[in-house]
Amino acid sequence: MQLFGKSSSDHMSNNSPDAESKTHTRTNVALIGGIIGTIAIVIYIFAAFFPSRLFSQVQDNTPVEQQPVLINAHPVVAASPLKTSSMAMFAKTEDVWAKLFRQMGKKYTTAHLQLFEDTITAQACGYPLPVTGSFYCAEANTIYLDLSFFADIKKRVPEAAEFTRAYLIAHQAGHHIQDLLGITAKVEAQHSKLSEADYQKLVQKMEFQADFYAGVWAHYAYKRTFDNTDIDIAISSVTQTGTKLAQLSDRTQPEFYNFAVIGDRVSWFTKGYDSGDIKQGNTFAAGDLQ
Repeated sequence: MQLFGKSSSDHMSNNSPDAESKTHTRTNVALIGGIIGTIAIVIYIFAAFFPSRLFSQVQDNTPVEQQPVLINAHPVVAASPLKTSSMAMFAKTEDVWAKLFRQMGKKYTTAHLQLFEDTITAQACGYPLPVTGSFYCAEANTIYLDLSFFADIKKRVPEAAEFTRAYLIAHQAGHHIQDLLGITAKVEAQHSKLSEADYQKLVQKMEFQADFYAGVWAHYAYKRTFDNTDIDIAISSVTQTGTKLAQLSDRTQPEFYNFAVIGDRVSWFTKGYDSGDIKQGNTFAAGDLQ
């Protein structure tokens, strides 16, 4: 009975010429396999000690080209009610400040406006990463407005979205006023003289002054009466949206709002709104801007 293997007659046939041929074939295969195995061992040892030499030729012949993500530095935003109303608000800030500068006997230089959505390239302003949020770039004399930022605020606080957007635009216009009055240059001149912590304190005072100038603008531009609650809601909304964006590591937010100073921002905006007097907006202490 046969369970496994070959029968006795099959074993007897191993002495045939065919069996002898198969034996030679197996010997050759074994020899070739041994040579290949030896070569593999040599390659393995060489690779273990000299991996860069072994694969350098392959690396040189197959370069990997990584295409950078291109973001338009001057995008054209599609027409929308948000775009139209934002441009109208910006024009209103220009009208008010041009009039106030004439009253002071000074020449007013119009700022450029660049609208974008989500992110924009601003390397000329010192930001290598894509930029988000609204900000002012003195180097380009340009106010950048992020319509996606405005849209997010509208989702969060629809009842205060319009005034919040007006405040943000007026605040950036306030930075433009600082540039025209030479305040920006004076603050930047202190950078090399102060520690980074002390310099950031000056930057914070610049932010308060821009809020004051936003209040001055609102004094002349708005007919309705605002109170501290209105501006508190506006600045809090901006802070909440900015905090969410600050968590994204692949972009820069040039102007970041801090919950700790909301009260100071509200106070300076209110002072500008109540007085309408640009001369009352010195947020710096004596000796700050030597």
